[in-house]
Amino acid sequence: MRQFDAAFCKELVYHDRCGMFQCSRKPKKDDYCIQHHPDSVAKRKAKSDARWEKEKAGMDARDRVYELEREMSKLAETFVENGSTGSFQVLRDAVEELKEARKAVVG
Repeated sequence: MRQFDAAFCKELVYHDRCGMFQCSRKPKKDDYCIQHHPDSVAKRKAKSDARWEKEKAGMDARDRVYELEREMSKLAETFVENGSTGSFQVLRDAVEELKEARKAVVG
């Protein structure tokens, strides 16, 4: 078992692909340096998770726009194939839904 030097942070870190060593920074709080203190780690993780959730929401919105564009394309093809017997209201509703989805993507 490796002995830890109390003059340095007690976190183990990777070093030059040679294994794990004790962090070389001086401890600031609870025997950890500022970077490795559990409170700092939790704060960084929360910030990262929030950023990821925002990005994921944007991806979901872009996926919805893509689905609506495909649906619009199919509706337009059906409308052209059936001539003027198709319903304009269905196309209008689809266009409005697509506009709303695009606004969600832009923000």
